[in-house]
Parts: sequence; C-alpha cells; structure tokens
Amino acid sequence: MGVIELNYKYSFSDIQRKSLQLANVYQGILNLETIGISHDQREIFMIRLGLHKKYILITAGVHGREYINSAVLLRIAEKYAAQTVSQPGLLKDYGILFVPVLNPDGYVIATEGFGSINDKKLKKNCIMQNINSSQWKWNARAVDINRNFLSASYNKSPHTGDVNSENETKAFINLVQNENTIGYIDIHSRGEAIYYYRKHMGEEYNRHQRYIADRLSYYTGYKLMMPSEEIDSGDSGGNTVHYYSEYINCPAITVETIDDDAKFPLKYEYARQVYYQIRYLPIEFLKSVLREI
Repeated sequence: MGVIELNYKYSFSDIQRKSLQLANVYQGILNLETIGISHDQREIFMIRLGLHKKYILITAGVHGREYINSAVLLRIAEKYAAQTVSQPGLLKDYGILFVPVLNPDGYVIATEGFGSINDKKLKKNCIMQNINSSQWKWNARAVDINRNFLSASYNKSPHTGDVNSENETKAFINLVQNENTIGYIDIHSRGEAIYYYRKHMGEEYNRHQRYIADRLSYYTGYKLMMPSEEIDSGDSGGNTVHYYSEYINCPAITVETIDDDAKFPLKYEYARQVYYQIRYLPIEFLKSVLREI
C-alpha cells in the first residue's frame, strides 16, 4: 500500500503530513521545500522530484474549493518517485516541481470553514463576503489569486486585488523567476478541458502550445478549448499561466479536471477518477515540451 490513498477528503494538515511522509519514504528522490507563507501564516510548500538543472512545474489548489486536485497531485508525485526507483532513467535529465496547494488559506476555508482562519481581521472580512465557505475560491484576503498576476489581460476589480499583491502570487513569481523551468501546468476543476491559447503571445508560441495540448487531450480524454474561450466573457485574465507565458516564455497549459455537471463542494469520489485521467500528464507534457524545444 502506498502513502497516498484517494479514499477520503484531505484536510490541509493531511496534505502537509502526507507530503512530509513522501519525502521521508523517498529520501534523495523527493525533497519538501517551503516557497512562501500565506496571509494567515500557512506554509506554501513544494515537492521537488529529482535534483536536476531543469524542471517542469505543476500547481494545484489555486482556488480553495478545488481541493480534489491537491491529493491527486501528491499521488502522482508518489507514482513518479516510485518509478524513479525502479526505472532510474525515467527522469534522467529533467525533474518535476509539484506545488499541491498554492492557496492554503483558501483550501482550509473550503474544507474546514471560516473558523479555520486564525487572524481575526481576515476571518471577519471573509465572513462579510456572504459566501458559503464550501464555495470559496479566493485566499484569506478574498482575492482570487488566479486574477492577481501581472499580465496583459489583468484587469482590476474588487476580487483581483492590486497586481502581484498577494503572498501566494509572490511565492509563485519568486519560484518561476529562480528555478529553471521549461514548462508549466496549472490544474483546476471545471469541465475536463485543456486551455492552451494565449492571446498576447505570438503565432509560433501558440503553435507549440497547440501541439502540446493536442497530445495532452489524447492522453487524458479532455476536450481542447478553442482560442475564443481562453477567458470567459466578462472575466479578466491575470492568471498563473498568463504570467508564466508572458514573463518566462515557455509552454503554459491549464488543465481542468471534473465534469461540468459537478457541484461544489466536490465529492471526494472524484479523486480516483481524476488520478486515472491525468496520471500520465507530467511525463507526456515533458515529452511534448522537449519535442518542441
């Protein structure tokens, strides 16, 4: 039996504990690192698979209520760590950086309620938003960090915050500015779909993106979204993938798990299904990126 079981709802403390357990089981293969601290003083941590000069990056838990993907990402990290033991050449020259919960405060609000927030001012502000905690997308300052990043499509609104203002945003930016990454996947939970088109990037960039997205669509069974659907009507950009594409200039793909009919709070029974759909995502993404370099 492995470390990560997909048969119950993981609290944020569970995610931390299981990540540490993975690092202990796979010493020398997996390393646990802190990349930032949330506004309510929780660690934003990363699992580094392999000690290499170049990596691909995968994040989950950008939106609090999308907690299913965080445990799935840990299970994928475990799968690849185990395969690295049995097949040392699997990730010979490239590693993987996993950030299972980029928004830990949002995660605890969605899974444990507003009482999980320690700072009284933050808690009061969250409650005043008049939103059920199980529907919570934002961080502890009620900012959608997936609309907070500096990019050509960023647009100020009540829940986007001042550009690059949030601790979670800063942690991500610091990470991608200081690690040598060659590609990035951000995993969300709406529609079993893959978004690849970046309006503010050039034709050649988007041709590469389309090639990668086609391969990922084939392996996951997820539908490919059209360029016109990059940003929903009336919404803003400022996403993790927008920042990464425009400032790192490497492939940046958004993968949406869970079908459109699912209601929040998400049933944990989805976790096993999602795992089997996306378990090959990292290695196929890496192969596709290398094919296009």
